[in-house]
Amino acid sequence: MFCVRSLIICMLNLAASLQLHAQQPCEIKHRLGTDGTLYYYIEPERFYWTSEKQLEGGLVTDKEHYFLVLQPYPFPFKKSSEKLTDSLEVNLSNNKNYRLENYYVHFHKEDSLLRMMYLIPKQMLDDFRDYEINAVKINMGKEGIREYDFKLHKDALKEHLACFEKPNESN
Repeated sequence: MFCVRSLIICMLNLAASLQLHAQQPCEIKHRLGTDGTLYYYIEPERFYWTSEKQLEGGLVTDKEHYFLVLQPYPFPFKKSSEKLTDSLEVNLSNNKNYRLENYYVHFHKEDSLLRMMYLIPKQMLDDFRDYEINAVKINMGKEGIREYDFKLHKDALKEHLACFEKPNESN
């Protein structure tokens, strides 16, 4: 009896925490770029995770342009990352592929994080608003193309866009 009661309480707590996560308002943060541009972002979501590789990311905007930011792991050494300037192939749930141009590649926190930033052209924004991401293909330099099938938070970019486009509440 005690085990069943504990299991029910545990499941209720899990359901409540998932509901809270889903109901949290958009928490838009901002950071000043090295060029003086003010960038707005939402904390990165985890899109893919295994013991061998991971992918986190989200959207960033300067209120004029939108960028898809990806943080792959593992990543090449800093020296070989200088060649990570290829475009990114994105597959959305409308079964179309999109090519995003590389905007910026940067190592953070003493080479413990690689951040890759890709410009989303304005003419593609409607599709990113309407469709979930299925997969991305990233050229990882000497390693070649690495494909990530989005298993988690496939609709995160749609949600991020909706948050950024809300009338000025707190952003």
